[in-house]
Amino acid sequence: MATPARIQPARRTMLSEYETLKILRKMSPEFIPNAWLPDPTPGGRDYYFLQFIEGDMACKGGVWNPGFKTSLRDIATFAIQLASTPFRGIGSFHPSTAGNGGPDVSTDAPSVGPLLRLGAWMELEDAGPYRTSRDAYMAAINHRLLQIENGAIGDPAIWGPAYVSLLDVQDLIMGCDEFAVEGPTYITHGDQKGDIFLVRPDDTVAAFIDWEL
Repeated sequence: MATPARIQPARRTMLSEYETLKILRKMSPEFIPNAWLPDPTPGGRDYYFLQFIEGDMACKGGVWNPGFKTSLRDIATFAIQLASTPFRGIGSFHPSTAGNGGPDVSTDAPSVGPLLRLGAWMELEDAGPYRTSRDAYMAAINHRLLQIENGAIGDPAIWGPAYVSLLDVQDLIMGCDEFAVEGPTYITHGDQKGDIFLVRPDDTVAAFIDWEL
C-alpha cells in the first residue's frame, strides 16, 4: 500500500483517483471512461489522461432530462455491477507496492488504504482503512471534538452548539449495532446527484463521471 510518508499528498490523491477508475473500468467498461497514467517526471505535475465521452448531463439546473426513465435501466445495471465486487475495509484505493516499482507505480493489485476525502478524515494522520462504519465515523467525530476543545478551529464558545451536536451523533453511532458490523464494502460515488452521468441522444447512459476526490 502506498503510504503518505512516501508520496506527496497531491500525487497520492491523484494516484488514488486513477486506481479507482482502473477498478471501475474493469467492473463496468461500458460505463466508465478509460484512464492512462504517464510516466512520472522529477518535479513534474501530477496528472493522468481521461477518455473523452460524448454525452449530455441528465440533469441541468435541477431540471431532469425528459427521457430520464430510459436511463434508469442503465443506472440499475451499473449499481448491480458495483455490488458484484466487494472489498475489505473502509478507505480509498492506493497503488500496490508489490514488485520493484515502488509506491509510485500502479499495478493490477490496488489495496484499500487510508480514506482520502473532504472533512475531518483529511486532517487525520491515520485515516484508516477502517474495519467498520463506527470506527470511521468515531475517528472523524473525536478529531473534531478535540479541535473544538483546543480552540484549533476558533473560539470554543462559538462552536458550543456544534460540539453538543457531535456528542449527540456520537451517542447515536455508539448505540447502533449496525455501525459496528464488519463486512464487505463496495465502491460508492462521493457526490451522488444528477450530473454524475452523461446520456446519449437516445437517453441511454454514456458514462458515469466525476470520480475525482
